Amino acid sequence: MASQRYLIIKTLFLISIAICKGMYSEIPGATMIDLKILFNAKYEQISRSVSARGIGSIIGGFIGGFFMDRFRDWSDLLLAVFLTLGGFVLLFLPFVHDLGFLWFVFFATGISSGVANIAINVGVLLMWEEKAAPPLHAIHMGFGVGAILAPLVANPFLAVPADDQMNGSSAGNTSFGNTTKHYLKESAVQYPFVIIAFLIIGSGIPFFVYQCLHIKERKAYSPINSEERRKPSLKEMINPATYADGSLFYGCVMFCLLFVYYFMTVGGEQMFGNFVRSFAVDNLHFSRNHASYLDTAFWACFTVGRFIGIVSSKFFSLRFLLITEVALNFISVTAMDISATKGPSYLWGFTIAQGLIAAPLYPIGMSFGNTLVKISGVCLTLIEVAGSLGDFTFIWLAGKYYDSYGPQAILYGYQASSILVLIVGICFLIVSCLRKDRFSRTEFSPCELPVSSEVNEIETSDSNKRK
Repeated sequence: MASQRYLIIKTLFLISIAICKGMYSEIPGATMIDLKILFNAKYEQISRSVSARGIGSIIGGFIGGFFMDRFRDWSDLLLAVFLTLGGFVLLFLPFVHDLGFLWFVFFATGISSGVANIAINVGVLLMWEEKAAPPLHAIHMGFGVGAILAPLVANPFLAVPADDQMNGSSAGNTSFGNTTKHYLKESAVQYPFVIIAFLIIGSGIPFFVYQCLHIKERKAYSPINSEERRKPSLKEMINPATYADGSLFYGCVMFCLLFVYYFMTVGGEQMFGNFVRSFAVDNLHFSRNHASYLDTAFWACFTVGRFIGIVSSKFFSLRFLLITEVALNFISVTAMDISATKGPSYLWGFTIAQGLIAAPLYPIGMSFGNTLVKISGVCLTLIEVAGSLGDFTFIWLAGKYYDSYGPQAILYGYQASSILVLIVGICFLIVSCLRKDRFSRTEFSPCELPVSSEVNEIETSDSNKRK
């Protein structure tokens, strides 16, 4: 009972980190217009700085994947240190005076986010083992909860233009140069970032304690009972065949499909989530408060969609869920691309629908992929790198083309993402039909290295007895 209580409490702390990560990931979307005001910049310049978190997440993903496979006993310390460093860097945002330093802030906190993402997922898999599905879904729901809270935290500190209270017709048209724009309330956009920074630092503190408890627990074991697993070599870790029943070709194909799937899924989701508020203000002339509510509604429905994914996975097969979700995503985005600009009610309807539909794409890809290849720390690193590159690429290009071609560019980018996600989903199904899932291909579940060593020792001992 005590052990179960320990796992539950630690999982709750991991969920709190996921909530903070969701707030950090989505706060740029809620504050994009005010960041333009603060830095007197264009969307492309701000989005280029925000996209730096994608580059940082790639580096963080490599750091997290390597350390979680090679130094797993120090995972709590790794998580706590990087959360603390990321939080302290985010505290510097109120003192940033140029876009270059803003780029560095998002880059550094992106590294922290990448490490945290790997450590959280691997930590849950290690703690709960075959019972890891519900905690993993709860972790992903925590991200959605943080995304809901981000606009609510930011909204009291955002600027209110004088004409926004009248009709909102020019609320999104931030002026530059010598043009003067009047505000009923000046922007204090720095403070939401400071609040989130303190929450991130606080969420890492319990894991310093957990690391100390882990060290104390290890010292209590005798050397005979605490034999460490053989650590895999770097060559074994990076070889796709290691995770694909020894087939290099099959492993490479699956790694490529996973990369494209998460590149497009995360990229499209983050682009829409970060720009939907700006799109509503600039294209359909929402007031800024109204646009913030729209942003919150998207992430609220996103969280509900994650919960629906938990329930539906109990009653439907992974194949059915995968093809249904990628197809619905394509249909929803296509309909939104055609009709979202017709009026506020259309945008509201499609935003709510897209939040519900896009939410399960991330966990269903991981669950289905795990039936085809063995998902480990390195595979999670691949997923993290793909998602981070998608985040970086889509947000940067969205800002660039937003300024050049207008808000409609966001919908075109999301449309391209949904098409490729649908194609990769179909490829997943074809592969699964050609090869049975990995649990059906083998008589026994995959064994860890130390188990194999113990089996060899037992066989040798029996042989000696017979002699």
